[in-house]
Amino acid sequence: MITASQIVKGEASYTLEELYQDTHDLFDQMKEPGVKSKERMFYTFFLFIMFSAEEKTPDEMADLFHMTPTQVTEGQEAFKEQIDLCRAIHMRKFLDVYRDYMATTSMTLQIVNLWIKDFLKQHITEDDHGTT
Repeated sequence: MITASQIVKGEASYTLEELYQDTHDLFDQMKEPGVKSKERMFYTFFLFIMFSAEEKTPDEMADLFHMTPTQVTEGQEAFKEQIDLCRAIHMRKFLDVYRDYMATTSMTLQIVNLWIKDFLKQHITEDDHGTT
């Protein structure tokens, strides 16, 4: 298994696409009785991982996902490995962009944020009301 440390150091390659697929496989193994839109639930689950990797506070997460801060913390503990991998992928991308373009920190962050937004646009579909 690839570790977050290996990703950040550049010792192993693990992409956001691979994390998405592996997380989708993990999600498919979970049993949720009575769920009509499992794909929509997966989108929410993946966004939970992405926002957790961005260090959103439990209160912010609770507002976003209609949970209590305790539920957020428990979810983050349960999926710590996926969150750490996501954070490492973001950091590796930051380091690669910084190295390749010799950009300022601010510009590098903007590029990484655009990369993340583009990834989410490709993978997370919204309904007519702009929600997942």
